[in-house]
This record gives sequence, C-alpha cells and structure tokens, in this order.
Amino acid sequence: MTQIVTNPLTLIETEIPTGKNKLSVDKLFHERKVYASLVPDDLLAYTVDLRLQSNLYGKVDGNLNAILPNTKKLKLDVENQVIAFDFVKELYEDFKRDWDYRCQNWVPSESMYQNLEFNTEYRDVNEILVKRYNNILTKFIDFSAAQFISDRVVNFETFINEFIEYLKRADLVFSREQFIKSRLYENRYSLLIVNLFDKGSFQDDEQNFKFFYLDDGISLAAQTLIRHGFVLDRFAPWRVLVNLNSPQLRTRKRRDLEGKLVPNSALPLTGGASQVFAEYFVPSYKTELAFLKAALFNLYNLYVEKAPKSTFSYCKVSLKPITVKFKRKPLRRLQEISDVSIFKFYMKLRLYETKKAEKVPLIKQIKKISKDPSGIPKALDLLQNYTKTPRQYSKFDNEMDALEFANKIGCKGTHTIDKKFYPCKSHRMYLSLTKKK
Repeated sequence: MTQIVTNPLTLIETEIPTGKNKLSVDKLFHERKVYASLVPDDLLAYTVDLRLQSNLYGKVDGNLNAILPNTKKLKLDVENQVIAFDFVKELYEDFKRDWDYRCQNWVPSESMYQNLEFNTEYRDVNEILVKRYNNILTKFIDFSAAQFISDRVVNFETFINEFIEYLKRADLVFSREQFIKSRLYENRYSLLIVNLFDKGSFQDDEQNFKFFYLDDGISLAAQTLIRHGFVLDRFAPWRVLVNLNSPQLRTRKRRDLEGKLVPNSALPLTGGASQVFAEYFVPSYKTELAFLKAALFNLYNLYVEKAPKSTFSYCKVSLKPITVKFKRKPLRRLQEISDVSIFKFYMKLRLYETKKAEKVPLIKQIKKISKDPSGIPKALDLLQNYTKTPRQYSKFDNEMDALEFANKIGCKGTHTIDKKFYPCKSHRMYLSLTKKK
C-alpha cells in the first residue's frame, strides 16, 4: 500500500511507499524500488545506497579483507562525548561552518536540517562476539545433551571438534572475519558514518520519506556535504558517510577563520582510501587466531562448568543402569592450547563459512605449512586470500541478491542474461573478478 501526502510548502502531492522490514521479501523489494524511484533526480548523485550497493562500506579494505578500527587512532570528542577519528571530525567541522552560513540565508527555519549534530557510534566487535559466542555455547550444550554426544567431549581437542560440527549443522557465522562482512555487524560501528540527528528508522520507509525527502533543506544539505567529503545515505538520510575517494580528503588543508593553516591537522590524507585503511584500520584476520584462542579457551571452560557432568548408561555384564561421570578438567592457562589446533579449527571454519572447496592443492599446501607453528603466519595469509570472497554463484533469480553479491566481489550494478541477474554492470567485469572462463 502507498499513501498520498502533500508538501505544505510546495503543495506538490507525492505517493509515499510503505516499505517496512516486516513485509515479505518480494513486497519489501518492490516497495523499496518505489522508494528509490521517488528520490529526486537531482539528489541521486548526492546520495549512496548503503543497504545494497555499498553494504560492505566501512567493513572491508580495498582488498576485501574485513577491517577493525585501529584503537590507537580513536579519539574522544569531548564536546559531543563520542569516539571519533580525527580526520572525520575535521571534515565535519569544515562542513558545519559552511552549513551554518548557508542555513542563515537559504534554508527555511522549520527545516530539520537547521539543527545538526555530530554523533558517531562505536562498538567493539570483540565484545559483540563474546556475547554471541556465549549464546551459541548455551545452544550447543543443549544440543549435545539432547543428541547424547556429551560423552564425546572429554578435553579441549574433542570440544572444538564437536563444536565445529555443530556450527556447520546449525549454519552459524562464527569467525570474526565472516561476522564483520555479514549483515549481523553494522557499518555504523566503523566510525566512518556520522549521524546528523537522531531521526528516522530503518524499519519504515514511509516515515523516512516524510521526515527527510519532503524537507526543503535536504537538497542544499546533500550538495554541501559533497563539497566537504561526505555523502548522504539514500535510505537513512539522517546520516552521512565519509567519501574516501573525495578530493577534500586528499587535498583539503585546514584553515582557521583568519585563513591561517591549522597546525597538527589530520588533513590532508593524500593517499585517500588506501591511507585511511592503512592508518586507521587493521585487517581483522591478522589477529583472528589470538582472539579465537582466547574465546575458545573461555567457551571450553564454560562448557566444563555448565554442561552435564554425568550420563546414564548400562552395565555390560548385569545390564543394570549406572551413572557415568565425565572427567573433564578446565584449562588454567592459554598456553595449554596448541596454536596448530587453533589454526586447524579456523581453517575448517573459514572453508565452511565461505563454502570453498577443501580438496584443492592450495589447502593441501596450507595444511602442510601449518603443521609447524612457525609456518602458521604464512598459512594464514594463504588461507585469507583463498577465503576472503565466497564461492562464486553464476546467476540469481532476483536483482537484490545479485546486487549484494556484486558488492562482495568488488563491483557495482547488475546485468541480465536469459532473464537471470548477474553481478556487475557487464559480464566481462563479472568474469574478470570471478575468474570464470
């Protein structure tokens, strides 16, 4: 269903889409296509579709490695009491100074864009995952008891063997690399997204359209943001993304009101996106094994504490029921866990998560290298290159899936062949990225 509303300032009637996340997939896609078609043509170039076309923004670097904010670069913005990157705050301050001047002259006083704020959101992905892992462990304990396999878990090694099989069976995302790339983790935690005000909801396109696209200040705001290295999120117009390819990021030299250069400025970042990724982020996989080792250490000890400590069986001689107690012992130190065991677990995990083939020469080489702890760093790099993009699918039945996959392999748009949707604007581009002959 759609709704007709009238802009009180322009008296122009507009049909509003009612797309909400609770709708069916087909209906949701249709409503959001309607929403996209209602965005004024002069605004399309000043907005970006973060929901589909750029859903990995702030999650991966130029090589499609999942990334984490570099904690050494985090700064507390005392004025707004938020964590931020210095260069993002500087870009915003330059924008805000320009915007305040424009508001006084060209923006209606009732416009929502008259009063903007600087607000970023930051959550440590490790903390998010620890909570997720604990929930998964609880389900694994219930599953192992229900399936009468608790007796198979006698030590750490048998625990991780049974645990990985459970993850496969339940089809769960577990590695930090995969979690960051999934929709379970949000772009807004990257610190490359700024909330201009606390309005809007991802759940309701109708509300978003009324609040923002019928506001007479949005067009000028979008154009001004572009001039200062930002771009408006098309489906969440209360927030903006840093344009990592903008000339403002690479060339802007900050000056004060008197025109003097501002000392110790983070800008310009002449290397653009590459420099941002290199200095302000770290590849997640580089520290994944250490994080996984600590996480599995804690999960195993929780399993020892909470899982059933005995089970019923029968005496082989008398056939009388007996109680069998499990003699599991908790780990006391991380050093009790072999790095080789952790890497084996991680390799199985990544092959399962990305649906990549295991019986290939490269995996055989990785297994051989990783038998010695000194070879694990090289094996990790090889595994990352093999698994950082998921298994390729030739075609899709709907454009939404093709668009999402296009983003994952590093291209934009879709094309059709025989009424099937393919990622990328051209088939040549798709073939070059997926190496299909």
